[in-house]
Amino acid sequence: MKGKTDNIYIKSALKKLVQDYPKLLEHKVEEPYKLHLNILEYSKRTKFLLELAGGTSYLNFFIKNYDKYYSFYKSIPAEKPVIIILDNDDGFNTIINTIKDIKITLAYLSQIEVKP
Repeated sequence: MKGKTDNIYIKSALKKLVQDYPKLLEHKVEEPYKLHLNILEYSKRTKFLLELAGGTSYLNFFIKNYDKYYSFYKSIPAEKPVIIILDNDDGFNTIINTIKDIKITLAYLSQIEVKP
């Protein structure tokens, strides 16, 4: 998310769609909602460590070069997916085309859901 209010809009949208996406958000009695996801907050650290600072060019670079630059990090394989939410602007097609070019994701391409 690059805009200052993007995270607020995403959280607000999830609250309205809690019935449709119960795995992402849970209605609680003691708290209004409990998110079952983390939303990345860009910082100097994310830029330094991950080359992520917001915007399509950073995200595109990260996706294209993930295997090349990050394969030397040893970690437990991820148990949960990464969800990328894009604005419907010029950058959208750039990211989708990058994802289509990565051979390992071809098996999952049919699972990409584009919603207006």
